[in-house]
Amino acid sequence: MIAYDINERGELIGEAWEGPLGHQRSQGFVWRSGKMTLLSYPGSKWIDVAAINARGDVVGDATSAGGKSQSSVLWRNGKSLALGTLGGKTSNAVALNEDAQVVGDSQTADGKAHAFIWQNGTMSDLGTLGGDVAQVIGINSRGQVIGTSSTADGMTHAFLWQSGRMTDLGSLPGLDSTPRAINDKGQIVGQTQTHPSGVPVDAVMWQNGKLVTLGRFGADGAEAMAINNRGHVLVALTTRGGDTRAGVLLHAGRAMNIGTLGGPAPSGQGGPLALVGLNDNDQVAGFGYTKSGRRRTFIWQNGHTTILPTFDGVQPPWGAPTALNNNAVLIGTSYVSHGGRNFQHVVVWR
Repeated sequence: MIAYDINERGELIGEAWEGPLGHQRSQGFVWRSGKMTLLSYPGSKWIDVAAINARGDVVGDATSAGGKSQSSVLWRNGKSLALGTLGGKTSNAVALNEDAQVVGDSQTADGKAHAFIWQNGTMSDLGTLGGDVAQVIGINSRGQVIGTSSTADGMTHAFLWQSGRMTDLGSLPGLDSTPRAINDKGQIVGQTQTHPSGVPVDAVMWQNGKLVTLGRFGADGAEAMAINNRGHVLVALTTRGGDTRAGVLLHAGRAMNIGTLGGPAPSGQGGPLALVGLNDNDQVAGFGYTKSGRRRTFIWQNGHTTILPTFDGVQPPWGAPTALNNNAVLIGTSYVSHGGRNFQHVVVWR
């Protein structure tokens, strides 16, 4: 099992898998007040979930009974609603806001992958920046959509879609850019390439139509991962290979460092630090590795790191967080031993 998202009421969504390899079934669920409710769609044995809003609406996708098509789905008040596609066989919902505007990606009739917005029963193609492909990253409460699109010259640029129009957010000359998050004020953060090879990258912010470089803070690279509604930015500092080695929270003209838990990452596990969430209270969630080699989930706030408990029956623990809300409720996974076997469970830290 794995948890994907949580709203301000503490309702979370996730997925469970059952069956032997090659014949598995994915089952989406909602967990409310200690009770798990399975999500269903007629004839589907494979249901993925992506996001939940404050009203408890859930979006994801469901595969048809024969596995030949896949439709984005909105679950509301115990009922499922297929959102359709842009003419192709598949669509994939990524996010939604409080007004139940749903965004995602869909195959078009000619087989291309385009971004869409669904609202008031209608799915609309957001278009592209001149190329063939566009993909959604997220949407805010004002209906502003961010994502990436290929351009006519073969580059990939960040875009902002609002009021029916897609705008190229730009990049450094001749290079790619990627948005990572947008807040309710319309401030956008992400990264741009600084070299044709793709590394290193610089953390950037787009505000009022302008691209502002935030810098690398002495690291080989930097990626702006999140921005909260106070305009504070979470930046991951990376190695030349792209592994996160530290973090920075930018606010009020200050850069506060987020360090590791003291140990290196095991071989093949990436860097010694992973940052997964920032809320409006400037709390940062992530995981890191201790000197003894254990991977532990933590909350960072005001320069202090608190390591959270684990239920892991595996030595060392391998659980990790996935999402954090504004009420300091964090969700993630932990491994638990049963009968000599290890199973991944969803956990909640309050």
